[in-house]
Amino acid sequence: MIDLDETFSYSEVVFLENNLGGAAGAMKVYPNPSDGRFTVDLTEVELSAGEGRELRLVDQHGREIWTQPVADGHSLPSVELLQIRSGIYLLILSTKEGELLTRRVVIQPS
Repeated sequence: MIDLDETFSYSEVVFLENNLGGAAGAMKVYPNPSDGRFTVDLTEVELSAGEGRELRLVDQHGREIWTQPVADGHSLPSVELLQIRSGIYLLILSTKEGELLTRRVVIQPS
């Protein structure tokens, strides 16, 4: 960053590591776009074992619209949100260990 008086400073370097390996593209959502009814395919997701997994749908302001616990990584949860507004949402699979998988979901109610 360079200030108006031409002095400068560097920002701190932050290291991020994506340790989800093959899980990064494993969560599938279909159909997408949808009318508020869609399926979440978690059959290829390999997250660490343990309780506390949940699916959350959040809007572009970060507000939680819907949440559902997920028993294991080999399920096909069906979602039916027929009263939801048109828009772009984020579907987030999270665990207590802090692992996150995110997919964009487009809702276009008929």
